[in-house]
Amino acid sequence: MELIIPGACVPKGRPRVTFQHGKAVAYTPARTRDYAKLAKIVAISQMNEEGHKIIPKGKPVRILMEFYLNRKITAIPDIDNLQKQILDVLKGICYENDSQVTEVLSRKIKGSLPMTKILIEEV
Repeated sequence: MELIIPGACVPKGRPRVTFQHGKAVAYTPARTRDYAKLAKIVAISQMNEEGHKIIPKGKPVRILMEFYLNRKITAIPDIDNLQKQILDVLKGICYENDSQVTEVLSRKIKGSLPMTKILIEEV
C-alpha cells in the first residue's frame, strides 16, 4: 500500500517534563502531537479510499519512506526522528504494532514540494 502525507513531516520531538503541584509531568510537544493527528487522519482516509486492510499482528512489514523537504529549510531534521514519527503514526492504522516492522529504507529529498511518501508491504 502507498500513502502520501502532504506537508513537511515533523520529526518526533523528545518528551518534555514540567512540574505541576510538585510532581514531574511528561508531555509530547504540541508540534509533534499536531502533526501526528493530521497524519493519522490522512492515513486512515487513504486506507479507506483504497480499500486497504491493516496488516495483522505477527506478519512482518517492510516500509519505504521518502521525506520530501522544502529547499528553503535551514535545519534539516534527523532521519531517525522522522522515521519514529511515521512509525508511531501508522501503528494501529496500517499494521498492529511497530514491532512488526523488520525492514526500513528512508531517504530525505531536498528541494521539492514538502510531503512524505510511504510504501508499506507485508514481507
